[in-house]
Amino acid sequence: MRTETESQEIKIEDREKYMAEKETLLSRYKALAEDLEYAMDDFEKGLIMAKRETLASKIKTLSNTLREIEAIGTQA
Repeated sequence: MRTETESQEIKIEDREKYMAEKETLLSRYKALAEDLEYAMDDFEKGLIMAKRETLASKIKTLSNTLREIEAIGTQA
């Protein structure tokens, strides 16, 4: 069983991975904005919007995780 400090250390070690994943998701999110402009109908727009909402949720989660890591780093 891991202690809270071990869990925090793992998060700090994975910081670069989280940042890279966030950047990848952000670029996919922005690319979908262009696809949205060229969507042929409301159905296609709905699919693209659903994908963007999913990506936005993942980006928000990663942002929160990165903020937690920064808070841990300032406490140390």
